[in-house]
Amino acid sequence: MAYTLIGADGAPYASERPGLLGGHRRNRGYGRLDCSTALRWIERGHYVRHRVFFADEASAIAAGYRPCASCMPGRYAVWREGRDWPDAAVEAPWRALRFGGPFDSAQLLGYLAARAVPGVERVNGGVYRRVLALPHGPAVAELDLRVAGRVRFRLAAGDPRDRRAAIARCRRLLGLDADPTEARAALAGDPVLAPLVAARPGLRVPGTVEPAELAVRAIVNQQVSLAGARTVLGRLVSDYGDATPFKGERLFPTPARLAQIDPAGLPMPRARAQALVAVCRASAAGELDPAALRATPGIGDWTASYFALRALRDPDAFPAGDLAIRRALARLGDPDPERWRPFRAYAAEHLWAGLSDAPR
Repeated sequence: MAYTLIGADGAPYASERPGLLGGHRRNRGYGRLDCSTALRWIERGHYVRHRVFFADEASAIAAGYRPCASCMPGRYAVWREGRDWPDAAVEAPWRALRFGGPFDSAQLLGYLAARAVPGVERVNGGVYRRVLALPHGPAVAELDLRVAGRVRFRLAAGDPRDRRAAIARCRRLLGLDADPTEARAALAGDPVLAPLVAARPGLRVPGTVEPAELAVRAIVNQQVSLAGARTVLGRLVSDYGDATPFKGERLFPTPARLAQIDPAGLPMPRARAQALVAVCRASAAGELDPAALRATPGIGDWTASYFALRALRDPDAFPAGDLAIRRALARLGDPDPERWRPFRAYAAEHLWAGLSDAPR
């Protein structure tokens, strides 16, 4: 039997499973199927024509519906008072993500927290949360990194049909599909890096949920601090990111949107602003790669190498011009990075992590 449910994008779709929640298309409310108020309206014949169904609460929230004051008073109070929504009470199941090799949760949390863009992502109590643009609409993914060596995922809001897509992006972000065992073994044999590898055997090379987003982040971060880059990126999100049904949260701007803006209006040096718009135009045309980045005026080898390291998952990418890496190499006696091929990306992560400042 086929059932018709409403997805995060507000459009109906066929499902083999019945919905767990009901809603009203006109008043944009959702609640339990046994809600006494809804049942009374159904008996009077005033409700059925506008009734819709959702697979779960996450998809109802993502579709822009509010909780019912009658059968879900606690949820309704949160929504009415304008508090953060959805909250931890949303019954979205957690699931463990599998991966090979050791995993340094603390390093990943530090990395994510240091660059969390306001309005898009945040870290709170060992849980990373961010908004994603998925095939069936906006969604909120959360990653629980509180326990060392374990990663849990949940789709706190969004269409259940997008769960696999959200998991795939989160896996790329955390570098879960690349087992660092071989790289660790190779670098542990190097007398210079051996102490750093021993200190952090579970170090991963973080990636990104979207290559174009990573390119924008890298350009904005040229020659500025992480805090300064976060401020600028937060303004880009506020000015050009699409709104979502989730209070205070927006999507990261798309390349197509940023490609249309006047560089003069961006809060950064003119040459960098022009480079950002040019790269977004290339990305929108499907031409984003390290060669295209290097050919763009205003973009140097650091940005292209960093893009290859994070977005393309190149295990041998090495941003040699990075100031932190150069400082780390100087502390170690200026060893030649060529000795760490073909795992220079992992070497770069160990060099960054070995410094006292936040990971890049």
